[in-house]
Amino acid sequence: MPRFRQRASEELQAGDSFTASRRFNLEDIQLFTRISRDYQPAFFDACCAEAAVFKARVSHELLTASLVTEIGRKIGWVGDRITFHFTQPAYTGDMITCHWLIKTLGNQGRATAQIKMTNEAGMTVMDAEACGVVSSLAGHNNKKGLSAPI
Repeated sequence: MPRFRQRASEELQAGDSFTASRRFNLEDIQLFTRISRDYQPAFFDACCAEAAVFKARVSHELLTASLVTEIGRKIGWVGDRITFHFTQPAYTGDMITCHWLIKTLGNQGRATAQIKMTNEAGMTVMDAEACGVVSSLAGHNNKKGLSAPI
């Protein structure tokens, strides 16, 4: 199977899909917490997590969602909108898999993607929709030579 960038340079099409997986550990969560300044106790303390109705420590939602941007950057996607719907917590140490499906691809590389993230048990932890521009296609059908919006 061709790599992400190779597939993007060969011109993506509606229906193309991409997958990436990652296991977010406590060190990842600590680093993201320092950057975001979101010090939710359920990220670090199992008792606090259980008191908040979780079964164990949870991963920061936006850290988990970073898998969306990992795939996006690999295929040359310049996003202008992402809508997230977090359906279940992603627990520290769970293998999270992000599934991208390009739904539409129009003039000048404008595109939408449907995104689903699942944990290792196959349960959906997040649904999302991304809109943006595929940078390798942005100049197509652009007679004025304008670049794609960022």
